[in-house]
Amino acid sequence: MKKFSSGRGYANNIAQSGIRQSRAPYLAVQNNWNFGGNDLSNYVVNGYGACVEKCRNNIACKAFTLNKNTNVCYLKSGIGNGGYSASDGIAGYAGDYSVRFIRKPEWNLPGNDIMNTNNPLQVDSDGACASLCYLHGQCNSFSWNKNDRYCYLKNNIKDKYGEAYGSITSGILGLVLGYSVLAPGSSTYGDYHNFEYCPKGSWAYGFQQRVEKPQGSSDDTALNAIRLYCKKKDGTVTGSISSYDGLWGDWSPNVYCLENNQFMASAVLKIELVTIFEDATGVNDFKSRCRDTATGYTGNGLLQANNGGSWGDWTSEETCPKGTAICAISSKFDHDGGDDEGMTQASFICCSLDECPPI
Repeated sequence: MKKFSSGRGYANNIAQSGIRQSRAPYLAVQNNWNFGGNDLSNYVVNGYGACVEKCRNNIACKAFTLNKNTNVCYLKSGIGNGGYSASDGIAGYAGDYSVRFIRKPEWNLPGNDIMNTNNPLQVDSDGACASLCYLHGQCNSFSWNKNDRYCYLKNNIKDKYGEAYGSITSGILGLVLGYSVLAPGSSTYGDYHNFEYCPKGSWAYGFQQRVEKPQGSSDDTALNAIRLYCKKKDGTVTGSISSYDGLWGDWSPNVYCLENNQFMASAVLKIELVTIFEDATGVNDFKSRCRDTATGYTGNGLLQANNGGSWGDWTSEETCPKGTAICAISSKFDHDGGDDEGMTQASFICCSLDECPPI
């Protein structure tokens, strides 16, 4: 069993924070904010972190509000209409749903705002804004301004191409554009890297992965990166893509779908979730299934590299809709100088085999 280790600043992190989970596992939506209604239950708790834990341990909980005066934690099944200003509240949500969106930096989607633009939500990242949109019953797109941190939830797209705007990142729910996003599980921490796409008219047909071997008493990270290889239907190889190559470990040999008309069409991750008394490693391994474009048949066998990490459990397999295959990858990577996890999530866009990638 892995223990607390001293490598790459890990011991210093433990000394300063007590346990790894002291890093807030969910983003606070906004101080002085309340999500009204949709109550599941309520508890008197000892601060914001305890309210987070209550929500995380309730499978029906999607959001919460903590009353700062009474320390009553209200667990909620949703965020209703997005909430409202309340001086005694601090609101948050459980989970990260941002991978369901196709995001584009330095871009704005004007108009179609759901909430009052004179009192917008203020959040710390475009990922938090995306997750709020996902939890809102009417939202399918968003724009987030990094200068003032305002999050604008939207219910329609005037022009899905929007307009260039340096400080704004926008996103559209993949299903709205007709693209499915595979996101088979996630560890808690890390920073997202943007989707990288196969060149026009090509799709993923193979991959290799970068994995750090067990480090003994030092910090382990296991899987650091996945690199997809792309080709056209006629078998012409168009190159490789990776949203982030990671920091540690060795690359595996490449593994490929066997025939020219086969492309990757599913994703499964082996993930070790954060624990209190052990060195967490996030994603340890990856598998994918090949789909025959001529017959539409998705084979029984799974592509798997030979260097996967040994910790964690396999997620459920997520599969691209019929007539599509993987064309893009995004990853989340944790490197904080303490207990580094390496890759903590990989997500994939499924593109129609008759169309080009969406962006």
